[in-house]
Amino acid sequence: MSQQNSHRPDFTGDLKIENDVLKMKLMLEHGATFHSGPGSSGMDPVMEHAFLRQIIDFEEKNQHAQQRTVFEKLGRPADIRNVHEIPEGELATAMEEMQERLFRHGIHLTALSPNISKREMYRFMTEEFLEVEMTDFDSPGIYCFVYDEFHPDPYYDNECTALDYCIRLILQKDNLLYVFPPGEPVRLNDHLGLSDLDFRDKINNFKNRYTDIAGLSAEATKTMIKDDLCRVSGNHVTGLCTEEECQIVRGQWKVEFKKNDDGEWLIYNIQIEGIQF
Repeated sequence: MSQQNSHRPDFTGDLKIENDVLKMKLMLEHGATFHSGPGSSGMDPVMEHAFLRQIIDFEEKNQHAQQRTVFEKLGRPADIRNVHEIPEGELATAMEEMQERLFRHGIHLTALSPNISKREMYRFMTEEFLEVEMTDFDSPGIYCFVYDEFHPDPYYDNECTALDYCIRLILQKDNLLYVFPPGEPVRLNDHLGLSDLDFRDKINNFKNRYTDIAGLSAEATKTMIKDDLCRVSGNHVTGLCTEEECQIVRGQWKVEFKKNDDGEWLIYNIQIEGIQF
């Protein structure tokens, strides 16, 4: 049986002191704050030390980082083909070659909306995107960019918001903490002029009437936009269970948005058939 060497030096105390010095450095030079929960014994000193060193290393590299365009990061290549020069049959290959060129320089560009065509994506990559300024840390890593941040697709964005951040959140047992993005006042079925708090109370009272709520299916079927108004509609199948029985409810739903002066789409009307709030 082996015994632990009682004479082995313990550097934990010294490491804690060094960690405190590193924290002070981050607080004074970069405005960092550090918190620990009540009763917490804190992070392991070795892990904490490695974490603090990574932060300091990043901050030091950030101070010396240069601003340059994607075109400059790629080395100012002269052989990028114009989108108008590429026949349809060669577009997929040209896209792949351009994506590989970007990736070799640590740049990843993607699109979330499925409505973006390959030709539009290639046009963006080889025109607008090349002029985008980026912080070049001159170190290994991936720089991620999303096409939708430059050209938002309100049809796709509002459909995702209506389905994932509204309907599916409502038709589940967990209490509703938020609807994104909320507008005031909101209409919920026959309830008019609800504040955000009243809106959440109505939904949570509905949830509390059941022991379980199962969103069996929910899908969006149509999205319409006219001027500053948008309507997303679809259908749902929901299971509602009390202690005595379970029932299946089927119906249509719609979520309506209006654009505010800042260009944000806010939800102002939610209608869900078969659900009593």
